[in-house]
Order: sequence, then structure tokens, then C-alpha cells
Amino acid sequence: MKLIIPKFKVLIPDSTIAEIKNRIDIEEVISDFVSLKRKGQNLWACCPFHNEKTPSFSVSPAKGFYKCFGCGKGGDSIDFVMEAEKLNYLEAIRYLAKKYGIEIKEEELSEDELKEQSERESLYILSSILPRNILSKVLPYLQKVRVLASVTLRNVTLQKKSCKSLSLVIPLINGMAY
Repeated sequence: MKLIIPKFKVLIPDSTIAEIKNRIDIEEVISDFVSLKRKGQNLWACCPFHNEKTPSFSVSPAKGFYKCFGCGKGGDSIDFVMEAEKLNYLEAIRYLAKKYGIEIKEEELSEDELKEQSERESLYILSSILPRNILSKVLPYLQKVRVLASVTLRNVTLQKKSCKSLSLVIPLINGMAY
């Protein structure tokens, strides 16, 4: 198994992301992709993510989220742009910043911050792709080699203790029977 971890060398400050989130009008964002019709407090349309004949895609401008009762997809404006345009989070933030004329001041990450981010993403990916029974076998090993300080399987909270590479774990996973 080979894990490919995307590395972003820039960081968008939380204040910029907060400004973007405050300025977003979910009705305006989604109406760029589908034609919305008001029914009561919500707006309705046929879902842009699957084929349907009757509208099951609901947008709540007051709450700032959307939900499709046909395919189950839902979220906020950023989630919608990510799904509709097939973008990652950072690209969706840039897309919305451009749409609303917000300047993004990016900060470059140091090597240590990049390494920490890479390990955090590795652990997140590992926790999301491994079956629970395999994950429960791998996590004690990670603790043993002092990669993790604490592990809670119930909500998959992973906290890094030291800067060990997950390359220690990949051979272990490859040797396990699924």
C-alpha cells in the first residue's frame, strides 16, 4: 500500500478564512450551478450531484447549508464548491475568495510545520482507509514506536508525540491480512 500525501507549502490565516465564510452567500454560490426555487424558508432544486426528476436538493440560506435528501450529500458553501468543482479545501477557499474579491495573504510553512502537517494528514488518511480491526492492531505499534501519544478509537483522535515517519507503519500494514 502506498499513501500519497498532498503537501501544501502555504497556510491561509484563520482570519482570512473567517472573512470568506462571513461574506459567503450560500444561495448565490449554489445558484451559479443550479436553478433554485423558493418554497417556504428554503430553496429547492434537482440535485447537481445525481440524476433525479423531482427536487430533493434543499438549501437553507438562514442556516447556511445545503442537503440532498436523495443522495445524502450536504454541507456549507465550501463543501458545495469542493464537490461541484472537484476541488480540495484550499482550492475551494481560493475559488470563493476570488468570487467575493477577497485578497488571500498566504503564509509559507516552515520545514517543521510541513513535516507535522504531513504526519497529521498521514494519520488521518490511515484512520480513514483502514478497517477498524486493522487500525486497532496498527495503533498500538505506533504508540510503541512513540509516534502517537494517545489514541481514542471511538472518535479516532490521533495526537502525535514525536516526528517519526509513517514509513515505519507501511511495511506492517502490507504484511497484514485483510
